Amino acid sequence: MKKLIIILLLTSVAFAQKGRIKVSFVAPKSEISRAVHQAFVTDKTNGIQVLMDVISGEFKLPRNMDVVFAETGVVNAWYDPEHHAVVMAYDFVEFMIKDAVQNKANQQEAIEYATGAILFTLMHEMGHALIGEMDVPVVGREEDAADEFATMILLDCGPQGHQILGATMDWFYAMSRNQKDLVFWDEHSLDQQRLYNILLLMYGHSPDAYGQLVSSVVPKNRMAKALHEYKIKEHRWDKLLKPYLQHPQ
Repeated sequence: MKKLIIILLLTSVAFAQKGRIKVSFVAPKSEISRAVHQAFVTDKTNGIQVLMDVISGEFKLPRNMDVVFAETGVVNAWYDPEHHAVVMAYDFVEFMIKDAVQNKANQQEAIEYATGAILFTLMHEMGHALIGEMDVPVVGREEDAADEFATMILLDCGPQGHQILGATMDWFYAMSRNQKDLVFWDEHSLDQQRLYNILLLMYGHSPDAYGQLVSSVVPKNRMAKALHEYKIKEHRWDKLLKPYLQHPQ
């Protein structure tokens, strides 16, 4: 009986630990960041952890991973392959809140703008993390692949996912207006390019919903190509990720 209990304990621990993404929040010092931190830790829906649990349930992660919200002194977010973690700096979150207040006319718009940008960034970094942890082959710029991964996932998340992408485009538009130098050597595409890439993926996914908007800023021949491109991208992402899914269809 004692041996059986030990086996069951070891099995349950291994099952609980294998491939789970754990979200943690490290208390910051900044006043604004402390308010955000409090909102995160008292969130009754535990929304970010629920989102990460969905990803954990979808993919065959080879090990545990962490998503850590912490004050770092750097306005950024990144995937840390050495520690198998995504770091979401409170400094970045605070920057987005201040940016939202400056760019938006009312509180509701500011909340949607900041929340969308933060959640898209989290999903973008999770794209890097999944590529790195599962050794997913990527040909081309990984930053573009991470953007596409985040966009394709959010497109399948219903109205909330589309709202996040709308806010993200708004953010990239605001950044592109303030972009004085065109850093062609950067690993990221230019902000305007990232905006249009997301917009055209949204159009490819839901042409009826976004046709009027896209037609006001994109030529018709490009719109036609975007519909074809979306089908190809969807097929290739499905094929690429199939070996890494828990329950491939």
